[in-house]
Amino acid sequence: DYMKVALSLKPKDHLLWNALGVIAAIQVMNDGSIVVASLPSLGLKEAGFAQHCFFKSLQLQRTAMAYTNLGFLYYRNDNLQ
Repeated sequence: DYMKVALSLKPKDHLLWNALGVIAAIQVMNDGSIVVASLPSLGLKEAGFAQHCFFKSLQLQRTAMAYTNLGFLYYRNDNLQ
């Protein structure tokens, strides 16, 4: 919810979009520890939303960080075409 508020205040902030993409690709376990999720275990909805966020970040400003995160998303999802 905090990211939604931040993006409503600064919708053209590429770092916020990138951070939201990272959040979408992370799974919070029941004990509160955060682990990088295996994207095949994520639904297509979450992976697609993460991809959308990284695309939006790249549209606003092309950075190595956003390209790397998007590439890692594709790598973990076996989508390397």
